[in-house]
Amino acid sequence: MITSEKQIQQKAQQKMFRRNLYMQVLETGSKGLLDKIGILKWPLLLVAYAYTVHTTINVFLTFMRIHNMMKVLDIAGYAARSFFACLNLRQAFQISTPSNRLLQRLSFGENQRRCFEVSTFLKVFVLVYFVVEVSLSIDFVLNGDIGEYVTSFLYGTNISTTNMTQEVIKAATFFNLTLFDILSIVPGLLMADYIAACLRLRRLLASFRITVMDGRVKKTVTCTEVKRYQDLSYDAWRELKRIDDIYTTVVFLWYLDIIINLVLSMRNLSKGISSRQFALDSAYYIVIFVTLSLSASSVDTEAKDLMQEVKQLRSNIDEDDWQTGGQILLLETGLQSSRIVLNSGHFCVIDRPFILGVVGAIATYTILVVQLTPPG
Repeated sequence: MITSEKQIQQKAQQKMFRRNLYMQVLETGSKGLLDKIGILKWPLLLVAYAYTVHTTINVFLTFMRIHNMMKVLDIAGYAARSFFACLNLRQAFQISTPSNRLLQRLSFGENQRRCFEVSTFLKVFVLVYFVVEVSLSIDFVLNGDIGEYVTSFLYGTNISTTNMTQEVIKAATFFNLTLFDILSIVPGLLMADYIAACLRLRRLLASFRITVMDGRVKKTVTCTEVKRYQDLSYDAWRELKRIDDIYTTVVFLWYLDIIINLVLSMRNLSKGISSRQFALDSAYYIVIFVTLSLSASSVDTEAKDLMQEVKQLRSNIDEDDWQTGGQILLLETGLQSSRIVLNSGHFCVIDRPFILGVVGAIATYTILVVQLTPPG
């Protein structure tokens, strides 16, 4: 009996230590990479704002020069892209440190190596995309037909009649292409942390569900076991709220940014501008879109399965055991509050049928554009 009490006290102390360590890391953990650069973030934000102003002015000046509404609408897409890239960068600076501390918090749990391997792999994928994108930009500037692109981004300038030298035009084209690549790479790195956090939360819910299933194998469920389930529910709720508080706003911006970039990449192909760059952009944004969406929706799917398992616990309690029945009711209430967050947040905004539909539409549109684009 004494040994049992000591074990209970030790478990309580360990639990309190983990919770205190969790709060300490969230409050005083190391800063995120974007916050570590210190004062340099302000020039970067200033450049982002200047780039957005440039693309916005470009829409009006181009319309004044060429009076082509379809052309202006096409260019307005680039202005929208730069606007969302600027917003994403600003949000990235705000959540960099909380995101990094949350990732550190997840490292305290056991068997979390897989989550961080996924995060590292995605970050490497984003960096490789950036390097290849810059290489293709250099090749496009040096060897490609930049006349159509210059008209789109340089205030409607006609490359055949302008007084600017070819060197100046090529330099302006390169900086315009590369600057956006630099602005857009930061959200991609934070997406990797978000995806790792979603995988961690899904694994936590899956472990919780398996524990409940193991408990249902027994003929009866005791009040002590249900209280243990409530502790697991609290841990899952804590992780869910943390992820939701950090990423709620920025996830919607990511989705908008991804869709806009996909549309613009297809437009570039239809006009015969840098088809290799289009293929790279499309592959990158489709992979990011599908991975991001499936990671978030998998949390919601796992929560639904967990809720069904908890509801079936009622069949494993005695009819006269009102105390255990009340504990299960409290457990269901807590899980239901988690479901409210999942339903109103970003975890189930895009479900799997919608993802497959979007990817199918993109693939169909791409094939049509390639087939209908005249050679040369």
